Amino acid sequence: MDLRGPLEIAFIDVDETLVQFDIDWDRVRLETRYFLKEADIRSPRGLHVMLCKLAESRPDLLLRALENLRNHEYKGIERSKGTPGAESLLYFLSRKNILLYAVSTNDAGAIEKILKKHGLKEYFAGIIGRTNTFQGFRLLKPNPIAVLHTLQGLHIHRSHAIVIGNSVTDAKLARSAHMQGYIYSSTLQSKRNIVVAKTLGDLKATILKKWKFL
Repeated sequence: MDLRGPLEIAFIDVDETLVQFDIDWDRVRLETRYFLKEADIRSPRGLHVMLCKLAESRPDLLLRALENLRNHEYKGIERSKGTPGAESLLYFLSRKNILLYAVSTNDAGAIEKILKKHGLKEYFAGIIGRTNTFQGFRLLKPNPIAVLHTLQGLHIHRSHAIVIGNSVTDAKLARSAHMQGYIYSSTLQSKRNIVVAKTLGDLKATILKKWKFL
């Protein structure tokens, strides 16, 4: 049964959904803690929480921490790997005339480079990624503003759009934008407007079953 439609656009996460950066996250977190110590901020555990703490009190140190993260992301491109079924999913969507936008918390330039490395860049009409600015950090997903702004510029209603990803952040983006979310995960559960599948192939089959196409 068709869900809504026709489907016109898909916002797709990159890291851990289509490809995997090879990044030493323990090292990134350790180095980020140095910026927190310089700002005299008690160190939380999660990297995103650390960066948010810097954004709240020391935007200048946030920019240095983001630049450090960007350097690690670029280093992680060379040893990166593709996700099985990723190109098949993108080819399927593009053949259905679906506009594809990469949406990521990673640096926008790094996203473009890793997509090119794995032969996936040609499928995308645009990239919504991190810019190493204070305002750019504040607008990262799950904040839906950048996604909704893109829809507005293309004159596409969000009822004709979906989010594809692999994480709670992607599910939150779909919910906050009031869009259907398709999550590739072995641990999350389907609920409300979020459909979870264990493989990208299963996600592709679900999208084909539930949507109409132009």
